[in-house]
Amino acid sequence: MIRAKAVNFRFLPGLWIAERQSAIFPQCEFEWRLGTNMGGGANLRHAPHCCTDYAGESAAPLPKVEKDGFSVNTYNLISDSGTQLQCRDEWLRPHWTGTNERNTGTHFFGACAEQYPQEFPVTPYRQAMKKIEQASSEIAEDVKAFTPVLVPRTTGPHKKIGFTVLSRQGAMFLDPDEPDIMAENIIHENAHVKLRYMQLVDPILEDFYAQDEVERFAVPWRPDPRPLAGILEGAYVFSNVLDHRRKADAAHGSVEELENDIEGAIEILAKHGKFTGSGRVFLDELADWRGR
Repeated sequence: MIRAKAVNFRFLPGLWIAERQSAIFPQCEFEWRLGTNMGGGANLRHAPHCCTDYAGESAAPLPKVEKDGFSVNTYNLISDSGTQLQCRDEWLRPHWTGTNERNTGTHFFGACAEQYPQEFPVTPYRQAMKKIEQASSEIAEDVKAFTPVLVPRTTGPHKKIGFTVLSRQGAMFLDPDEPDIMAENIIHENAHVKLRYMQLVDPILEDFYAQDEVERFAVPWRPDPRPLAGILEGAYVFSNVLDHRRKADAAHGSVEELENDIEGAIEILAKHGKFTGSGRVFLDELADWRGR
């Protein structure tokens, strides 16, 4: 009997696997019974070529295909709730182009090996998550719920970035960095993921997805002028960072500076944005959140 969380099972032909508990969500625990086609109960399902991913830990020593007929690939975990740190899956290695634009920032197809080394430091990611947990358990649970997979990457000498991709919701791509900086990057990128889920229900801005040339405005957090859609995203994600800084008792100057940046963005949005009904409520509550 194997009891495991977060594993990847691979089986040789002729083996079966029986599900003893629900195997839908990676946060759950599962209990499996393995055997051969020579025997077994009626409730066992045949799975000659099974490969299934879960997040968690497995018993040691790990089985091998040659010896045991199946193998288990484990992931690094950086939180007690099972947040994965891994770049094994090709889908989790998109090529970053450097444009920082929604439609051109990454390639949809293909895996970029040079940006995702197979050997990577684990400690910086764990330290960053610990910083978040120490500041606020509520924010930490928020991150774990919406972004359960952190993907280690390397952008190059003297450059550290973090990003998320619409086609890879639930994953965050992040260079290792100083723990305090990484903690804010994680919260920032997690907020992008949350906002996309909200906009499945309501776009907030009537023309959020406009593809034509649109008016752009200067904002403190980017060197290039941004469209209203980008300013909305920035105001929301930096409000999440502001919440973290307040709860982490960050230096007053850094809190005040970010408050002013968000206030300026909200003023631009209020003056020039065309909001849906729910979007107007969203903007008002964002302003209230900033002012607390």
